[in-house]
Amino acid sequence: YREHFFAMLPAFKDKRYITVDGKPLFAIFDPNGFPEKELELFMKVWRKLALENGLKGFHFVARVASVAKLSDPDAKERINGGYQKYYDKFIDMGFDAVWTSNMRRAEILSKGYKRLWVKRALYHGIKLRTLDKYKYKDIVDNYFTEAEKKENIYPMIVPRWDKTPRQGNRATLYYEGSPELFQKHAREAIELVKDKDPQHQIIFLQAWNEWGEGNYIEPDTVYGRAYLEALKSALKGE
Repeated sequence: YREHFFAMLPAFKDKRYITVDGKPLFAIFDPNGFPEKELELFMKVWRKLALENGLKGFHFVARVASVAKLSDPDAKERINGGYQKYYDKFIDMGFDAVWTSNMRRAEILSKGYKRLWVKRALYHGIKLRTLDKYKYKDIVDNYFTEAEKKENIYPMIVPRWDKTPRQGNRATLYYEGSPELFQKHAREAIELVKDKDPQHQIIFLQAWNEWGEGNYIEPDTVYGRAYLEALKSALKGE
């Protein structure tokens, strides 16, 4: 942890580094991939090192799926609004904020809980997995929650999704997306954060250039700069 910190320290001290309340923002993409005690130790060590090296501390953010797996014991409760209790788990652990990922929850709400249980049973029973397709509009219509209005809950926007480059016919994809729908999606996220303290008006974008998952807004041969322009227009309030 010390070696990691000192390797990153020049970046943390760079005036261009993103800070929240004067503290460098550091997000952990998969907090569930670590034992809880390790995460607590990591944050304790880094906060101490930060103060010893001229920083004000850290603003730690945990990326948390509102519903990760159908097998989670409280999955149905979280689908139906019990996600806040799950977010609080990470705040209580010592994170300053949570960055939400609502993709699975939106998929379930757009097509139904029972359908996904049947697909899961087929996959684990006879290893049958087929292309899992959702209309992009249905995803974004079911995406955000009231939780993202809270100061320490940061929403995430998704421009498109198509994992067939990596997973073929076992992939999940969102179809019939467009820059116009993405602009609407981005505006909805902006509305959620507009009344927060300016330091906490944070929205994560998944992603700028995740080509392997068809999840990007950088220019391509189909839409050119349209997704970039859509985000620009959303930020300008158009």
